[in-house]
Amino acid sequence: MHRSAKRGKIPPKLSSMPRQRSEATTYLTVYKNVVEKERLQKELQNLERRCNQIKERLAVLDEQTNKELKSQSQQPIKSTKPSMNKLTSKKLEKSQTRTPEPPKSKFKTITLGY
Repeated sequence: MHRSAKRGKIPPKLSSMPRQRSEATTYLTVYKNVVEKERLQKELQNLERRCNQIKERLAVLDEQTNKELKSQSQQPIKSTKPSMNKLTSKKLEKSQTRTPEPPKSKFKTITLGY
């Protein structure tokens, strides 16, 4: 999962060159503010939609968990120990009494003199 970066105050978008005060710059500033406001509103709607999706998924998971717990509590607890029959117990005894042999190598050791 990726971590979202800590976000603080959203800085305004600044121009690289300050403009002289005129009617055109005022309209430009208003336009920039409107565009940024629309962008932030869309982002907020997306976040709200995602939040609702997460809440719905959490509700489904809670329901499934409760269902599993109820069905588990109604069923008798089964032993998880495997039962051994006579053949497996004899094999186990034989394997425990044998001493393990060292693994044989496919290669032959050669000593060279210089």
